[in-house]
Amino acid sequence: MPNNKKLLLVESEMLKANGHFLDYLIETSNYFKKSKNIFWFLNRDFDPQNLHLPEYCNIKKIIKSNRFKRKKNKFYYFVAETFYFLKNFLDIFYFIYFFKNNKKKLFSFFKCLFLNYFIVPRYFKSFYSEYVKLNFNTNDDIVFQSCRRKDMALIFFLYNNQIFISFFLLVVRSHQLYLLVLA
Repeated sequence: MPNNKKLLLVESEMLKANGHFLDYLIETSNYFKKSKNIFWFLNRDFDPQNLHLPEYCNIKKIIKSNRFKRKKNKFYYFVAETFYFLKNFLDIFYFIYFFKNNKKKLFSFFKCLFLNYFIVPRYFKSFYSEYVKLNFNTNDDIVFQSCRRKDMALIFFLYNNQIFISFFLLVVRSHQLYLLVLA
């Protein structure tokens, strides 16, 4: 029997195929591989380094983040952050145009934008575009593997725009696995 339920695993900052980031993705995928169609949304700069990744996972490298680390290269980091700040205004106009035919979503977008101090989350545009292409719905699940500030901003935006109903945060502490449900 083909399975129509989808599981989306989000790991926004993993750049190399090593460490606990990849370990959690593979473990979660193995656990759900028989019951759901599994998708990974990864950083665009992710390098698998000739590592064999699970074939049953549909891997999408869509999340763009700042390539420069604040501690290592402050000047380029702040130039990139300034660019993202200015790009934020273009994204606002893009989504106003995108939601113009759906008044409910447009109102939710404005409300969320106001609550988020007029900042569109960094990953929202690429995430939402791919989300729509893959026909995710409220019966599917999203797990944020390691939740950072930018991931929390994305969750806030998705939830308040009524794009997705529930989210799961994976919390691992001393090799104990906890799954938090945000509904």
